Amino acid sequence: MTFKQAVQGSSALSVLARSVRVVICPTVVQAGRMLMPFRQPVQDTMTPSLDPVTRLVRACEPNQPLSPEDPRYVNFDDVRGENVVQRFERGLRRADPDRAEVKLFAGHRGVGKTSELFRLKAQLEQKRDAHRGFLVVYFDVSTSLDVNDLDFPDLLVFAAAEVQRQLAAARLPGFSVASTYLRRVWDDILSLLGSEVSISGGEVEAAFAKLTLELRNRPNNRAMLRAAIERHSTSLLQALNDLLATARVTIREAGREGLVLVIDGLDKLVRRSLDDGRSNTHERLFIDRSDQLAALEAHTIYTVPISLIYSPRCGDLEQTFGEHNVPVSMIRLRGPDRSRPTADTPGMKRCGRCSRPAAAPLRSVLKTHSTIALRNICAT
Repeated sequence: MTFKQAVQGSSALSVLARSVRVVICPTVVQAGRMLMPFRQPVQDTMTPSLDPVTRLVRACEPNQPLSPEDPRYVNFDDVRGENVVQRFERGLRRADPDRAEVKLFAGHRGVGKTSELFRLKAQLEQKRDAHRGFLVVYFDVSTSLDVNDLDFPDLLVFAAAEVQRQLAAARLPGFSVASTYLRRVWDDILSLLGSEVSISGGEVEAAFAKLTLELRNRPNNRAMLRAAIERHSTSLLQALNDLLATARVTIREAGREGLVLVIDGLDKLVRRSLDDGRSNTHERLFIDRSDQLAALEAHTIYTVPISLIYSPRCGDLEQTFGEHNVPVSMIRLRGPDRSRPTADTPGMKRCGRCSRPAAAPLRSVLKTHSTIALRNICAT
């Protein structure tokens, strides 16, 4: 499906970016075109003989989120409106480190959620005034699980695998991810699976990673795997919390504020109606299993489909995760009087502030061609 087909019929055509979401009125643009973080200049495609618009389009990279250290990253706080990253950071720093905070992170596809989560991670890891930095464990479920068919047991196993892996990589003094409790739960799960799947015992640190691969790569066995995990999901959650509690104490003794889990990619979960006809995959995970999602013994941020934030069941979400779930805002290009975007409107000025050399075509286009160039780019 083309981008034009995806947005056909909507009230606004969107120019999407991982670090920016731009909305342009259909009176200005007839078709959408993705403008993304710039690639490194390539000799055969970024030749000076090409016109600026062609160079700009060829420099676009649609699927690459950016960290704040990347010179291509542009901070759009002053033209987004609500600064969600600052709000989340402030809330987590003020929270009691012994009482886990759970937050939902939402936004339209392509608005730059992952890039903003990278920025939030970097800010939480830094010292801020009297507050020490956190140890942040970030992982993206869409890289290791099937978002077309994902349920709570899948997420719990993947979380156990990633927490073990990243805490081991952190090399906390006096801390070991080898947990007798986790080993016992793993043995119980393995005994239920029997010979139906080829998962060897191995070290418990790698066992849950192997099970994650089985859940992703063997859809025909997925129901059986989930049933085995579900029977021991309470024990597995308790074992994971035991590990998190121990890690949290060690982290604070090492001079940090605490532990934060950032679980990205759940906003990509495909919405499908379930066989009962009364629910769907979004509600099954975030509402029916909300108590389990909120039970992790660490500050946790989940990305969530934005449709749930605006659904009639948002109240059910707020009972567990709290109110004030403000989505990441899109970039407003128009002026205060809703006039058409030009090179001088604040949003467009911010779009041209990338320090990467490949951004030169964008700055040239905005400076020289303004709205006419926007129409040409988006109609390409």
